Amino acid sequence: MNDTKIMSRLKKHLSEALVSSGNPDWFVICLQGSQNYDMADENSDIDSKLLIIPELEDLVLNRTPPNHVHIMDNDEHCDVKDIRDYFKIVRKQNINFVEIFFTDYYLVNNKYKDIWMELQRHREEIANGNIYSFLKCCKGMIFEKRHALTHPYPSKLDLLEKYGFDGKQLSHAYRVYDFATRFVSGKESYKDCLVPKDKDFLMSIKRNEYPEDVETAKYMMDEIVEKITLFEAMNNKYRTNKFDENVSKLLDDSLYDIITRSIKEELK
Repeated sequence: MNDTKIMSRLKKHLSEALVSSGNPDWFVICLQGSQNYDMADENSDIDSKLLIIPELEDLVLNRTPPNHVHIMDNDEHCDVKDIRDYFKIVRKQNINFVEIFFTDYYLVNNKYKDIWMELQRHREEIANGNIYSFLKCCKGMIFEKRHALTHPYPSKLDLLEKYGFDGKQLSHAYRVYDFATRFVSGKESYKDCLVPKDKDFLMSIKRNEYPEDVETAKYMMDEIVEKITLFEAMNNKYRTNKFDENVSKLLDDSLYDIITRSIKEELK
């Protein structure tokens, strides 16, 4: 999958998702998922996150943000998020949301390019905003993967019938554990930690080439759950659930500038 194809799909995601959302003002659309982890293969979709900006009327009337997932005709997903909600989730340190600051693939609205570049300049600080929440999030994600390992989602029935489990869920659990332990050590950057150390092993799991039976897969998953539970407890024992004040101000100032700039243009 080359850069040109990824950027072409992002442009398509942007045009379709804006129409489906009522053509709101927008901040940035970013690639999310396996390409950012260097874990993509020929079957990987190109998925994205689009951050949209509320109108003045929405703010005054306190309307519920129109968050939704726009599904493309080839089943690729564009996760459309109100920028206010997005910044709230970033404070929870959810990997799936923080990762877009580190992707090499994005389209930014030129009106806000300076704000986006400033956020990218401070992306490591944002990612370190609250390690307590980061670890809680990683543990929660791995627990979700355990539930999904053998859950009969309609889209996974053929896979479960053939293998008894979804290898993609097990590979994600291993990837998140690898990410958490390396990032908390403080020896590597967030961007470097996004790419797992043992990619070949994880790709074999993702493709359901290993393990060969569901019982082994369950055992491996339970082992990862146990490890992340212990790791989170030990590393959060003396931490406090408090977001870095300087980073919080950066996010607040950025959000204020984006919405103010958008409303000024709307009122012209």
